[in-house]
Amino acid sequence: MSKKRSRGALNERQQAGLDRRMSNLQEKMDFYKKERKQIISSKHSSSVEAQSSTDVSIATDADAAALSDDLDSDGRNVEDHEEPSEADVSARRMRSLQGITMKLLFSESDVTLQDTSLKKHTQKLQLIDKEVRAMKLVFNTLKPYIPCENAPKCHRLNIILFGNEVLRVAGYDKFTMEACPSVSAGTTYSLSLDAPSVHELLGKHINVKEKGIGSAAQARHQKNDVFACLFNMDKVEQICSKNGIQFIHHIDIHGSWDVSLRGTTVKPRQKSVYEERKLRGMGKTAPGSVPVQESIDELDLCIKNLEKERDVQSKSARIATASLSDLGKNMKDKLTQGYGDERFKQERHDDVKAERILKEQKREAIKAKHDILDKLAEKRKMKYLHQKEQSDKSASKKPAKAMDKQPPPPPTVLSPTTRTEEDPCETEIGTVDLEHTVVSGTDYGIVSFATTVTHSAQQLSTIMKGEFVKLPKATTTTAKDLHWRTGTFHFMKKLQKRKKAARISDSEALLAKNAMTFCTTHDDLLARYAKTQEASAAVQAFYAAPWIGRARRFLDWHTPLVREGMVIQEQRRHKPNQLIRAIGNCGSGVGSRIGGHMRVGGKWHRRVAQRHGVSLIVNEHRTSMTCPFCGSCIMHPKKKGGRLNLGTSACINGSCPSVKISMNTFGRDSLAATCIALRGFGQLVGHPTL
Repeated sequence: MSKKRSRGALNERQQAGLDRRMSNLQEKMDFYKKERKQIISSKHSSSVEAQSSTDVSIATDADAAALSDDLDSDGRNVEDHEEPSEADVSARRMRSLQGITMKLLFSESDVTLQDTSLKKHTQKLQLIDKEVRAMKLVFNTLKPYIPCENAPKCHRLNIILFGNEVLRVAGYDKFTMEACPSVSAGTTYSLSLDAPSVHELLGKHINVKEKGIGSAAQARHQKNDVFACLFNMDKVEQICSKNGIQFIHHIDIHGSWDVSLRGTTVKPRQKSVYEERKLRGMGKTAPGSVPVQESIDELDLCIKNLEKERDVQSKSARIATASLSDLGKNMKDKLTQGYGDERFKQERHDDVKAERILKEQKREAIKAKHDILDKLAEKRKMKYLHQKEQSDKSASKKPAKAMDKQPPPPPTVLSPTTRTEEDPCETEIGTVDLEHTVVSGTDYGIVSFATTVTHSAQQLSTIMKGEFVKLPKATTTTAKDLHWRTGTFHFMKKLQKRKKAARISDSEALLAKNAMTFCTTHDDLLARYAKTQEASAAVQAFYAAPWIGRARRFLDWHTPLVREGMVIQEQRRHKPNQLIRAIGNCGSGVGSRIGGHMRVGGKWHRRVAQRHGVSLIVNEHRTSMTCPFCGSCIMHPKKKGGRLNLGTSACINGSCPSVKISMNTFGRDSLAATCIALRGFGQLVGHPTL
């Protein structure tokens, strides 16, 4: 009210009320002063003791009434104080001094308190010398322990230690703070459990005996039944199949009491149009078997238009994806800055609505793109059938080639190669039941780590007789598959992301350059050395982080398990037949100078295969250049531009059974794996071939 009166903002009603209240308070204060003088002047001790309590209560009531009206105990405004006496300091003034001292501690940068700063913050208060000395003493004592505004969090440790010591001296030990939180091993590491571990730890609590599992050995063979005691396996399999994941019967229990189920990605193999065409029949396409309503020129025009529409829909999907990513970043920033604000809630609602719209646009664009791709595949299929029909008509008019009357070429002469990792050798493996035996040929490479083709003994016997057999589909294992399964791919992606955020890549690029090629003087060399020292410290601190050590320990433990599981899974696919592996002796691309591909070298694959079955190391000399049906040399067809298609092999021998039925084109790696399997089978039956 006093502030409004000083500004001239009081109306008549407020002014009248203020005057009445001030007169009432003044009368009460005069009455209290008179009674206080009478009590002090009283000479009787009994009356003095009785009146002292009355005096204290009266003074307390007066102070309380005054503080509620922004007045002191004398009825005057606090801002209009005269110089206070040294004998009596009110609680309100103590709080004012405390607030000013705290503001000085957090706003001033000097270690010692200056008089100018003190006067600047105490313009409305008249300080006495005793109060000035006390404020300077408190400021100079506490300022070294107060961290600055942009200081790291570790600088707050000083004020915590100082405050704890003061509390201990005052006897308040239970109010002290911990300098750092206590971290246990359970909060940083997770407990990994498989089926035998779950049986040993939780068998009594989940009643695994009801499933007929009485030991850890039985739990190892009945993993699905063990985890069915914990989870609804039908629901787990439904979720996994929906997302392309296969549950591997492992769970991780984290320090936050979260349980994560581990699985592997199952990549469905896409069926190509060429494969569908092969399934319809292995012979030539009969003329007019598939009705073609459009000419080749019309089909070309339609294919070009569909390709343009495909590019438009792909661009729309990319734009929607980028917009969705930007919106997600903005939502995350708003969540960290304006949480709890009413306007933030409305903006959050609008952002969620916009996010749903963008997701729907992205979904529609992808769906339209897939529809266009289906139409494009159908048009290309029709064009191929049209061209095939025309080529068959023209081929029927041409006379037979004279090459069919030529004698077959001599068999391939085997010669030792200069690059071998292991020499082939003849071994006795005992009696082999050929009726229940399958032989797989494995060819190592650079682009693909291993290409495996599996044949039955009857198929290989038929091929050795010179008859045609349709080659099975090859199983390809690439280096990226291994990195994905072991977790190396995710670790490297996370590492590159954090290196980019911490600008470690710039430091590594600086350290990779030779200092002598950029420095011409002694001063340049010293400056270069100083930068190198700073960059080295940053790089060492980054690679010494605990999460990198944990990730590398996990990879060292998980990689052998994944490699072992790959070989075991391959052997289980062919049960109850016996699998015999024929592996080439030229290695897995170790030391190759071809760049641009991830390479997985070493001899681990053949050594793991030897532990889990019979493995034959055979000579793979010219296996990728030899036809398995006739033994003649193959050739590589040319592309439209005139370059050789090195990934495809074709036999041109007219007497070859594959040429006679127009099935003489094979994949290079599949052909090499089949020839390796033939040589391994010849070693088994005692009749070397190729």
